[in-house]
Amino acid sequence: MTQNNSTEPERTWAEKGDLAYWADTALNIEKARVAPQVRLAHLAKTGRTSPDTEEFLTLVRKAEDFADSRLAALIILHPTWLAMGE
Repeated sequence: MTQNNSTEPERTWAEKGDLAYWADTALNIEKARVAPQVRLAHLAKTGRTSPDTEEFLTLVRKAEDFADSRLAALIILHPTWLAMGE
């Protein structure tokens, strides 16, 4: 059941479709990117660094770029986006 008490069962990832999957993934990856950025900013205030955190941030940025590119490709193929170009 969904939260709005309807009788429609909650859909799984596969049923939501690619656009919803990549939108959710992009938001989750964004959270994973912000955490090391905040940590590095706080460490910098005390003159410290963390090579592991910097490496993780690099990896997360690559994942974020990948997810964003997939999401962008799906958005420009969406009927709403196509209708805006007319």
